[in-house]
Amino acid sequence: MNQVTRTEIFAPGAPVTSSGINGAHGESVQHGTSQATPVTVGVILLLQEYYKRYAGELPTVNQIANRLRRGGVRIFDGDDEHDNVEHTNLTFLRLDAVRALDAARRELGRRGLLLPV
Repeated sequence: MNQVTRTEIFAPGAPVTSSGINGAHGESVQHGTSQATPVTVGVILLLQEYYKRYAGELPTVNQIANRLRRGGVRIFDGDDEHDNVEHTNLTFLRLDAVRALDAARRELGRRGLLLPV
């Protein structure tokens, strides 16, 4: 956790494109930080499903938070962004679904709950 801002992890606030609106080839682009919630919830659900499939139970909140952190990508809030907000010049974690799932895979593998690849 960033001790200055108390921010745990960031998720996309930039434009997010979804598929399937109005047919198989349609898409929709939504903007803003409200896109972070459904992205984050989706990744958490994937982590829960993955863990339950191999461990037979749901992960704890701490296990989910640790996997989100271990899978996070460091981002720097510097002055290279073209926007209208003051920058903190601090480093934060950004959510990365693939890396979070890989962190879960590695932990389950260490516990002997996955078949070797």
